[in-house]
Amino acid sequence: MRKGIVLSLSALIATQAMGAENLVDMFKNGKSEGYVRLHHINESTSRNIAITGSVVGGKLKYQTDSLVGLSFGTAVYATHDTSLTDWDRLSHDGYNQVAGGLLGNKELGADGRFENYATIGEAFVQYAYSKSNVKFGRQEFQSPMTKSEVTLIPNLYQGIVATVGEIENMKIQAAYITDIMFGTRATTEAQLLGDTVYGITAGAGFGHYRPTFGKQKFMSMGEAAFGPIGGDTAMSQPGINNKNDNDNGLIALGVEYGQEGPIAARVWDYYAKDMFNTIYADIDYKMKLSAANLMFSAQVLHQKDVGNFTDSGAGAAFKAEQTVVGISHTPSQQDPLYKTRLSESDGGIDALYFALQAKAKIKDFVFIAAYSKNTKGHVIDPWGGNFGYTSTIFSRNENRADTDAYKLGFNYDFKNLGLEGLQFIYNYGSYKSDVEATNYFVNNAWTGMSGTHTENSDEHDFHLFYQVPSYKKMWVRLFHVERKNDTRKYNQAHTRLVANVAF
Repeated sequence: MRKGIVLSLSALIATQAMGAENLVDMFKNGKSEGYVRLHHINESTSRNIAITGSVVGGKLKYQTDSLVGLSFGTAVYATHDTSLTDWDRLSHDGYNQVAGGLLGNKELGADGRFENYATIGEAFVQYAYSKSNVKFGRQEFQSPMTKSEVTLIPNLYQGIVATVGEIENMKIQAAYITDIMFGTRATTEAQLLGDTVYGITAGAGFGHYRPTFGKQKFMSMGEAAFGPIGGDTAMSQPGINNKNDNDNGLIALGVEYGQEGPIAARVWDYYAKDMFNTIYADIDYKMKLSAANLMFSAQVLHQKDVGNFTDSGAGAAFKAEQTVVGISHTPSQQDPLYKTRLSESDGGIDALYFALQAKAKIKDFVFIAAYSKNTKGHVIDPWGGNFGYTSTIFSRNENRADTDAYKLGFNYDFKNLGLEGLQFIYNYGSYKSDVEATNYFVNNAWTGMSGTHTENSDEHDFHLFYQVPSYKKMWVRLFHVERKNDTRKYNQAHTRLVANVAF
């Protein structure tokens, strides 16, 4: 017994001794990291939506060395127009054609331009021991329902996250998140992927639209999802003038197994008091069959409102009718199409989603096939999660109610042709949604007729990706998207160059 205690104390001392020995060394031996990134949209090969935009920005992070397990960190994020954006497109053919997912939206100028901005996105204190740590403050929180797609600035969170890695091949995380600051891409998720009305199913809640907050200030998780407490008369998006009584933060618990080995699995539970509870799970199985490396995956999500959600202001917002508006080349064609509700008939949330995926690596090719089905109501995804196997660059329709989706794609690596670091990637996504409309707009008038119609949307994504072999933190991606949006009745083309240097 005494020998065991001595060994445990020795291990503790040895672990803590690996860090700095004093405050001076704590800061002197700290580490910096970050990235500089360029996004440039080619206007001549883009069409209808988000056809222009050019920004440069990135991240600069510093974290001290640990002193008796304690360390501090901060990170600054920024995005700035390169002066190559065609701002005349802010009002072209009757609607905005400037990409909103690259800059800020807090205080638009008199000309309506999106903002350049910089923000202290991370500021935290961390205590680490052995393979575990606790981090408190502003930080990234990467989990299935909170890990966002990133252009320049990711979604950032404020709260406390504990990570336990003491069990071999397993990671356990527990978090209490009080606030979020939306990243730059939130506008794309709300207005393009979510067609505005369905934005809360595509990664951006109602709070994203706040003109005095936008993407440049932390707001509570409830406010970000359903709008501000007490309402906000300046907000014009559907449902978000309603009072949000539900503001108790988000509790998340996750267990992830299988960083090594043929089987990997994750189970997460997200509980937001008087809002909703989300249970998410996925599993991967890897095997080798002749010359092919195979991976079969499955995922499932169940979501249900909890507490007094249906009687709250947020529940009332969900019961309110939302208007889907079409987009075309002339203002006269931007008529309303139909009205719908995001909620179930009782104003609640009830979603059940599942998906299957298969991947096969054969020589220089990787092939992928996936299928998903949402059998009930909309998946509410207000904080940036992109978990679905069938999502594509500008489509996350698989989260919508009564939707079948599939995805097919392949990657080709040119290494054996003498072009190390170069890949070609193609993905195709198809989405079929049965939409319950409460009212249809026909011949410039509301008919008062309800019904169900089917929307068939699809997307083709083409990528050329080059990663410098001698410095893999430097890469360039050129992609082109062809997208048919059957919800708002338009076809989109989008070509973009992304260049990144990390350090």
